[in-house]
Amino acid sequence: MTNTQQFVDEFVSASKDKELNLTQLNGLLTKVYNNVYNIQKKPSEYNLYVKSKMVELKSQNPDKNAKELMKLVAEHWKKEKTSSLKLESLSEHPSQNPEIIENTTTITVPQDSKKPVKKMLKNKN
Repeated sequence: MTNTQQFVDEFVSASKDKELNLTQLNGLLTKVYNNVYNIQKKPSEYNLYVKSKMVELKSQNPDKNAKELMKLVAEHWKKEKTSSLKLESLSEHPSQNPEIIENTTTITVPQDSKKPVKKMLKNKN
């Protein structure tokens, strides 16, 4: 059986005797297509974080239920995401980046000079 035939068969059997609106129809088509062609969505950064953090928080808070644990995970995610964004913005500042500082040329222009700075730069190279 070809993938196309399998797709049609699964779709027909899943939608048989059902009235579906456009959104439901689209969802069903996507589900059947992904099933037939073995397409799996890659987990997001947040999904991976939740998976690892949930184990850690569950061992630290055995008395909390899943809803409370998810709330804690979300709070931790928000804190870590905010702090990492702050660090990124700091690392983009020229004074924090050694490559930018290393490649910077300092030019001293004499106060009594009447030459335009552009000409002085051309002459320097």
